[in-house]
Amino acid sequence: MSVSLIIPAYNEEKTIGRIIAVARQIEEVEEIIVVDDGSSDCTAANALAAGAVVKKLPQNMGKAFAMVNGAVAAGSDHLLFLDADLLGLECRHIANLINPVLQEQVRMSFGVFSKGRGSTDIAQTLWPTLSGQRCLARRDFLELASACDGCGFGIEIVLTKYAKKEKWPVEWVDLPGVTHVTKEEKRGSAKGAMARVKMYWEIAKMLAIPLDEYANYNRKRAEKQFSHK
Repeated sequence: MSVSLIIPAYNEEKTIGRIIAVARQIEEVEEIIVVDDGSSDCTAANALAAGAVVKKLPQNMGKAFAMVNGAVAAGSDHLLFLDADLLGLECRHIANLINPVLQEQVRMSFGVFSKGRGSTDIAQTLWPTLSGQRCLARRDFLELASACDGCGFGIEIVLTKYAKKEKWPVEWVDLPGVTHVTKEEKRGSAKGAMARVKMYWEIAKMLAIPLDEYANYNRKRAEKQFSHK
Protein backbone atom coordinates (compact mmCIF):
# COMPACT_ATOMS: atom_id res chain seq x y z
CA MET A 1 0.00 0.00 0.00
CA SER A 2 1.21 3.48 -0.81
CA VAL A 3 0.80 7.04 0.41
CA SER A 4 0.67 10.44 -1.27
CA LEU A 5 2.36 13.09 0.85
CA ILE A 6 0.62 16.48 0.67
CA ILE A 7 2.45 19.54 2.00
CA PRO A 8 0.52 22.83 2.01
CA ALA A 9 3.13 25.59 1.98
CA TYR A 10 3.17 29.37 2.20
CA ASN A 11 6.59 31.06 2.12
CA GLU A 12 8.51 28.09 3.54
CA GLU A 13 11.61 28.15 1.34
CA LYS A 14 13.97 27.46 4.26
CA THR A 15 12.41 24.20 5.45
CA ILE A 16 10.54 22.64 2.53
CA GLY A 17 13.56 20.95 0.93
CA ARG A 18 14.61 19.10 4.07
CA ILE A 19 11.10 17.72 4.65
CA ILE A 20 10.93 16.41 1.08
CA ALA A 21 14.42 14.88 1.35
CA VAL A 22 13.37 12.89 4.42
CA ALA A 23 10.06 11.77 2.90
CA ARG A 24 11.73 10.54 -0.29
CA GLN A 25 13.54 7.91 1.76
CA ILE A 26 10.25 6.23 2.73
CA GLU A 27 9.34 3.44 0.33
CA GLU A 28 5.60 3.73 0.93
CA VAL A 29 5.56 7.43 -0.02
CA GLU A 30 4.66 7.12 -3.69
CA GLU A 31 4.50 10.82 -4.49
CA ILE A 32 5.10 14.16 -2.80
CA ILE A 33 2.82 17.03 -3.73
CA VAL A 34 3.63 20.51 -2.48
CA VAL A 35 0.74 22.95 -2.83
CA ASP A 36 2.32 26.38 -2.93
CA ASP A 37 -0.39 28.61 -1.48
CA GLY A 38 0.56 31.86 -3.22
CA SER A 39 4.11 32.12 -1.87
CA SER A 40 6.25 35.11 -2.77
CA ASP A 41 9.57 33.39 -2.00
CA CYS A 42 11.37 30.36 -3.48
CA THR A 43 9.14 27.71 -1.90
CA ALA A 44 8.01 26.31 -5.25
CA ALA A 45 11.49 26.31 -6.79
CA ASN A 46 13.05 24.64 -3.74
CA ALA A 47 10.31 22.01 -3.63
CA LEU A 48 10.84 21.20 -7.31
CA ALA A 49 14.59 20.99 -6.82
CA ALA A 50 14.07 18.58 -3.92
CA GLY A 51 11.98 16.24 -6.08
CA ALA A 52 8.37 17.12 -5.33
CA VAL A 53 5.49 17.80 -7.68
CA VAL A 54 4.38 21.39 -7.18
CA LYS A 55 0.88 22.79 -7.60
CA LYS A 56 1.12 26.55 -7.40
CA LEU A 57 -1.98 28.50 -6.45
CA PRO A 58 -2.25 32.02 -7.93
CA GLN A 59 -2.93 33.59 -4.53
CA ASN A 60 -3.09 32.67 -0.87
CA MET A 61 -6.25 30.60 -0.42
CA GLY A 62 -5.70 29.15 3.05
CA LYS A 63 -4.51 25.85 4.45
CA ALA A 64 -7.71 23.86 3.95
CA PHE A 65 -8.03 24.87 0.30
CA ALA A 66 -4.40 23.89 -0.32
CA MET A 67 -4.88 20.51 1.38
CA VAL A 68 -8.01 19.71 -0.63
CA ASN A 69 -6.28 20.81 -3.83
CA GLY A 70 -3.43 18.42 -3.13
CA ALA A 71 -5.73 15.57 -2.17
CA VAL A 72 -7.71 15.89 -5.40
CA ALA A 73 -4.48 15.59 -7.38
CA ALA A 74 -3.14 12.66 -5.35
CA GLY A 75 -2.87 9.23 -6.94
CA SER A 76 -2.61 7.04 -3.84
CA ASP A 77 -5.44 5.65 -1.74
CA HIS A 78 -3.95 7.13 1.42
CA LEU A 79 -2.81 10.63 2.28
CA LEU A 80 -0.13 11.90 4.63
CA PHE A 81 -0.28 15.58 5.50
CA LEU A 82 2.79 17.35 6.88
CA ASP A 83 3.29 21.01 7.70
CA ALA A 84 5.91 22.79 5.62
CA ASP A 85 7.77 24.38 8.54
CA LEU A 86 8.78 21.24 10.46
CA LEU A 87 12.17 20.96 12.14
CA GLY A 88 13.77 17.72 13.31
CA LEU A 89 11.71 15.43 11.08
CA GLU A 90 13.19 11.96 10.57
CA CYS A 91 12.21 8.86 8.61
CA ARG A 92 11.05 7.09 11.77
CA HIS A 93 8.48 9.81 12.41
CA ILE A 94 6.91 9.36 8.98
CA ALA A 95 6.97 5.58 9.28
CA ASN A 96 5.27 5.70 12.67
CA LEU A 97 2.57 8.00 11.28
CA ILE A 98 1.66 5.98 8.23
CA ASN A 99 2.05 2.39 9.47
CA PRO A 100 -1.03 2.22 11.74
CA VAL A 101 -3.22 3.43 8.85
CA LEU A 102 -1.64 1.30 6.14
CA GLN A 103 -1.91 -1.76 8.37
CA GLU A 104 -5.59 -0.91 8.91
CA GLN A 105 -5.20 -0.68 12.68
CA VAL A 106 -6.81 2.80 12.71
CA ARG A 107 -8.64 5.13 10.33
CA MET A 108 -6.51 8.18 11.14
CA SER A 109 -3.24 8.95 12.91
CA PHE A 110 -2.14 12.24 14.50
CA GLY A 111 1.44 13.29 15.11
CA VAL A 112 2.16 15.04 18.41
CA PHE A 113 5.41 16.92 19.09
CA SER A 114 7.51 15.99 22.11
CA LYS A 115 11.05 16.64 23.36
CA GLY A 116 11.53 19.28 20.67
CA ARG A 117 10.89 22.78 21.90
CA GLY A 118 9.08 23.67 25.11
CA SER A 119 6.52 26.04 23.60
CA THR A 120 5.42 23.71 20.80
CA ASP A 121 5.49 20.64 23.06
CA ILE A 122 3.17 22.33 25.55
CA ALA A 123 0.82 23.59 22.82
CA GLN A 124 0.45 20.13 21.31
CA THR A 125 0.05 18.49 24.68
CA LEU A 126 -2.82 20.85 25.49
CA TRP A 127 -4.39 20.83 22.01
CA PRO A 128 -3.26 17.69 20.14
CA THR A 129 -6.31 17.90 17.85
CA LEU A 130 -4.69 20.90 16.13
CA SER A 131 -1.86 18.78 14.78
CA GLY A 132 -1.26 19.14 11.05
CA GLN A 133 0.66 15.85 10.84
CA ARG A 134 -1.97 13.26 9.86
CA CYS A 135 -2.48 10.15 7.82
CA LEU A 136 -5.83 8.83 6.58
CA ALA A 137 -7.56 7.38 3.53
CA ARG A 138 -7.97 9.77 0.62
CA ARG A 139 -11.69 8.94 0.31
CA ASP A 140 -12.23 9.71 4.00
CA PHE A 141 -10.56 13.10 3.69
CA LEU A 142 -12.39 14.15 0.53
CA GLU A 143 -15.76 13.02 1.85
CA LEU A 144 -15.77 15.95 4.24
CA ALA A 145 -12.97 18.32 3.29
CA SER A 146 -14.22 19.05 -0.21
CA ALA A 147 -17.32 20.60 1.38
CA CYS A 148 -15.35 22.84 3.74
CA ASP A 149 -12.22 23.87 1.88
CA GLY A 150 -12.65 27.45 3.09
CA CYS A 151 -12.08 26.73 6.78
CA GLY A 152 -8.37 27.59 6.66
CA PHE A 153 -6.44 26.50 9.74
CA GLY A 154 -9.66 25.02 11.13
CA ILE A 155 -9.35 21.98 8.86
CA GLU A 156 -7.81 19.84 11.62
CA ILE A 157 -10.77 20.63 13.88
CA VAL A 158 -13.12 19.53 11.11
CA LEU A 159 -11.28 16.23 10.66
CA THR A 160 -11.19 15.58 14.39
CA LYS A 161 -14.90 16.29 14.81
CA TYR A 162 -15.76 14.05 11.89
CA ALA A 163 -13.63 11.20 13.20
CA LYS A 164 -15.31 11.49 16.60
CA LYS A 165 -18.80 11.55 15.07
CA GLU A 166 -18.11 8.50 12.91
CA LYS A 167 -16.32 6.75 15.80
CA TRP A 168 -13.16 6.15 13.85
CA PRO A 169 -10.37 4.33 15.64
CA VAL A 170 -7.49 6.82 15.79
CA GLU A 171 -3.96 6.80 17.15
CA TRP A 172 -1.82 9.55 18.64
CA VAL A 173 1.75 9.14 17.39
CA ASP A 174 4.62 10.58 19.39
CA LEU A 175 7.05 12.66 17.29
CA PRO A 176 10.07 13.07 19.58
CA GLY A 177 12.44 15.85 18.59
CA VAL A 178 10.07 17.42 16.07
CA THR A 179 9.01 21.04 16.30
CA HIS A 180 8.32 23.85 13.84
CA VAL A 181 9.34 27.41 13.05
CA THR A 182 6.96 29.80 14.80
CA LYS A 183 5.06 32.49 12.91
CA GLU A 184 6.91 35.16 14.86
CA GLU A 185 10.26 33.71 13.79
CA LYS A 186 9.17 33.64 10.15
CA ARG A 187 7.46 37.01 9.92
CA GLY A 188 8.70 39.08 12.83
CA SER A 189 6.94 39.83 16.10
CA ALA A 190 4.13 42.06 14.84
CA LYS A 191 3.22 40.25 11.60
CA GLY A 192 3.72 36.89 13.23
CA ALA A 193 1.36 37.78 16.06
CA MET A 194 -1.26 38.94 13.55
CA ALA A 195 -0.93 35.67 11.62
CA ARG A 196 -1.31 33.71 14.85
CA VAL A 197 -4.49 35.60 15.78
CA LYS A 198 -5.90 34.88 12.31
CA MET A 199 -5.07 31.19 12.71
CA TYR A 200 -6.76 30.95 16.11
CA TRP A 201 -9.81 32.81 14.79
CA GLU A 202 -10.23 30.29 11.98
CA ILE A 203 -9.86 27.45 14.48
CA ALA A 204 -12.36 29.02 16.87
CA LYS A 205 -14.95 29.39 14.10
CA MET A 206 -14.71 25.72 13.21
CA LEU A 207 -15.04 24.78 16.87
CA ALA A 208 -18.23 26.83 17.17
CA ILE A 209 -19.96 25.67 13.98
CA PRO A 210 -21.81 22.31 14.13
CA LEU A 211 -20.35 19.65 11.86
CA ASP A 212 -23.40 19.44 9.62
CA GLU A 213 -23.30 23.20 9.01
CA TYR A 214 -19.81 23.36 7.49
CA ALA A 215 -20.93 22.98 3.87
CA ASN A 216 -23.57 25.70 4.29
CA TYR A 217 -21.07 27.98 6.03
CA ASN A 218 -18.57 27.65 3.21
CA ARG A 219 -21.22 28.17 0.54
CA LYS A 220 -22.27 31.46 2.17
CA ARG A 221 -18.64 32.45 2.62
CA ALA A 222 -17.92 31.85 -1.07
CA GLU A 223 -21.03 33.80 -2.13
CA LYS A 224 -19.96 36.73 0.05
CA GLN A 225 -16.46 36.75 -1.41
CA PHE A 226 -17.84 36.58 -4.96
CA SER A 227 -20.25 39.48 -4.35
CA HIS A 228 -17.35 41.72 -3.30
CA LYS A 229 -15.36 41.11 -6.47
